[in-house]
Amino acid sequence: MSINTLYRRSFELVYKMGWKISFVLSLCFFYTVSALAPAPLEGPLPNGNFEEKPKPTDIKKTVLQGKYALPKWEINGLVEYISSGPQPGGMYFAVAHGVHAMRLGNEASISQTIPVKNGSTYALTFGASRTLCPRRGLGSVGTPSIWGSPFADSV
Repeated sequence: MSINTLYRRSFELVYKMGWKISFVLSLCFFYTVSALAPAPLEGPLPNGNFEEKPKPTDIKKTVLQGKYALPKWEINGLVEYISSGPQPGGMYFAVAHGVHAMRLGNEASISQTIPVKNGSTYALTFGASRTLCPRRGLGSVGTPSIWGSPFADSV
């Protein structure tokens, strides 16, 4: 066997092995980078559909009692925890997402503080429905120190 033949065979072997090695290294790199990537900052709000019920001690009929009566939310004012379906007085209440909803009094609010990443863009969507009350405003507010400039939306 000549030197040229040995050289050619060793080159072919290295060439074939090189493709396999580079493929395996590429997979290792892909999985390492994927594992180190930060978790996305998207998804539903904690207890966003109000499916995590208040404790029996935190609700009287439908009225929530206490600032933290609804899990993962802060309550101010008169807030009722209502369920989808027939209501007293013959009214039927349909909830857009899930089974439960909040009915807010005139000066009531519910709020939640969520972590955000500076410079990122977020979209907040929610459903609202009218009950047998006069037309009311619906709004959302962001803190200027977090968002860089205040934002507010009113319907």
